[in-house]
Amino acid sequence: MKKLVNKKLKNEKKIMKKSAITSFSILAILLLSLTSFTFLIAIEPVDGMIVSMQWGQLDPDWETDYPDEKSIAEDVCDYIYDLFEDDYHGSWSTVNAYWDYTDTEGIETCMVYENNASNGVTFVANWWVGDFIFSFPPPDPFGHFWFFGDDTNVTDTCIHENANYFEGSPVTSKQKFNFIWTCANGGTYWNHSSGTYENITGIFYPVDEPLEEDPVNTNTIYGIFDTNDDCTGMPLAWTNTSDMNLNGYSSSSGSYTYIGFQANSPFMGDYLPGTSERTDNFPMAFYYAALGNNDPYLQHWDIDDSLDFASWDTYGTSFGSTDLYGGYWRPVIVGGNQTKYIFCKMRVFGNGDMELPIS
Repeated sequence: MKKLVNKKLKNEKKIMKKSAITSFSILAILLLSLTSFTFLIAIEPVDGMIVSMQWGQLDPDWETDYPDEKSIAEDVCDYIYDLFEDDYHGSWSTVNAYWDYTDTEGIETCMVYENNASNGVTFVANWWVGDFIFSFPPPDPFGHFWFFGDDTNVTDTCIHENANYFEGSPVTSKQKFNFIWTCANGGTYWNHSSGTYENITGIFYPVDEPLEEDPVNTNTIYGIFDTNDDCTGMPLAWTNTSDMNLNGYSSSSGSYTYIGFQANSPFMGDYLPGTSERTDNFPMAFYYAALGNNDPYLQHWDIDDSLDFASWDTYGTSFGSTDLYGGYWRPVIVGGNQTKYIFCKMRVFGNGDMELPIS
């Protein structure tokens, strides 16, 4: 499987020029400015438009310790872009918005377009690779979750406001599928909408050595509204629903799927735990299957089967038997030079039976 995926990457990879017109189906984003601040969307409205967005922003402090990470992450974004653009059956409008355009203004501009009913957008799929930060409480235990952005960092409040409103009026979120490869933005951190929680060693804070028994997360809520009615938690922010299944891989329902990470997420240039496979192969193989490239009839595979395909491609087993699903101890650097460990796992919320639409 992997040879096929990597061959496709080498043969089809396109490097996008951010200062030129990027054409993607009927929708076009015209990047007129050489600065990082301007998206101008040239539109030809269409009924039933489905949109794929590739986002990415890395903290520049990481470039010293992980000098290849940005180029590897960009290759993944380009690869996913190509898959959506070349989808045989699908009619996706797709664009890379990573680096210069992953900031508050980029998010707002795209979501304003998507939420405008006259543009006919019905489904948006987001791939996001990057770093996270968070503001300190309130609310406990972490405060508000943020994505690192090029010019302005992107808060959970910003995502919620722009995913669920248009010109001040509420709309149903079009952000149906979200694969968020960044730390801490896919966990359950509360057990009541008031913000109460169980403080779990190894999940909420790192430990000096891996514990003999893996910690169990007893918290059951992935997002709340604080005392100012501001959204806290990215899964809630993107979808505006608090009832996604907590294990969408094994029990699926609903209109949304959100894949994210509890605690840390591995860098694209890391090796998946317990394997000799580089991490970037996992999301590439996932989208390869999700858009039907492994299917004799090029039919899209659902999220669960695509996770299994990516797992067989990298781990040699199904997703439910991997360390990504079950969790693993990941070393983290604390205080600049001290190595500690935190228990990380990929969470799949919502509907694992979802298929990325064809039209």
